[in-house]
Amino acid sequence: MASFKIFFPDDTIRRFRCDTFPSFDEFVKLMTSLYSSAYHPEMKLRYVDSDGDMCTITTDIEWREMQQQLDSHQVYRVWVLEGNKENYFKDGPQPEVVNVYNQDPTQKVPEDRSLLNNLQERATKALANLFPGGKILPHNLPTFLEDSIALKTRDDRSVDLDIDIAALASRLHRRAYELLESSSLPSTLLEAKNCLVSLLILNPENDIAYYNLACAESLLKNVDAAFDALKKSVECGYNDVSHLINDPDLKSLLDDYRFTLILELMGYEEEKKVAEPEVKVEEPEEPEVKVEEPEEPEVKVE
Repeated sequence: MASFKIFFPDDTIRRFRCDTFPSFDEFVKLMTSLYSSAYHPEMKLRYVDSDGDMCTITTDIEWREMQQQLDSHQVYRVWVLEGNKENYFKDGPQPEVVNVYNQDPTQKVPEDRSLLNNLQERATKALANLFPGGKILPHNLPTFLEDSIALKTRDDRSVDLDIDIAALASRLHRRAYELLESSSLPSTLLEAKNCLVSLLILNPENDIAYYNLACAESLLKNVDAAFDALKKSVECGYNDVSHLINDPDLKSLLDDYRFTLILELMGYEEEKKVAEPEVKVEEPEEPEVKVEEPEEPEVKVE
């Protein structure tokens, strides 16, 4: 259990409690959801450490340090401060794609060359999908993407993002899987769904991503969306019938007639047992054995 008291620039004070101590990304998303009119991710978050100094938090490492510093306190006090409003990316222009290049000449080119079509735009759209409002905030990248994106600030305060597309796809897949495995909370499932949507923007033919999206939609009780994703997964090549039938994440779909259609699309036909005719075998009657009693000898007495 973790209680937070939030101090806003207009002297407003708000307070809320979480069942567990959130990660930095989770805290920022929670703040954005609860106080969208007073907070956005580009604002600064600060706390007072054990030395009495006001420390700024911008990374998960600094967030964990705050947790350790204030662990003995019953309430975590966090101050929200305005940054330089002129430099807010949320109010700036849409990002411009400069170019796409291959730094590794040994890297295989995908067999389906259509996956390279509009790759610049798709990479930008996939990244933007991870931010509230669809606007990339380069100084507020999700923690799990840090090693797939290199950030360089220019003299004019604009920012270059060098995106490793293969690494980005890998991180999105791993993050979605971790979220689906860790919790069935709607907020967690929605984040997993968001990661999978971004992954499918990068690679629209990824059958595993569509399958996991179907799992997320099923757990969220979005049955129609789950079947749409599952059908797309099969059309893209997914063919593990045994896993599909026994996957607990898809339990809410099993009794729907569309599940049978999906199995038929995969070429699976349920075996029907034909009742074998009952053969009756009559037990043979045991032969009657008659034992004649011996005649008693006649005894004559003279």
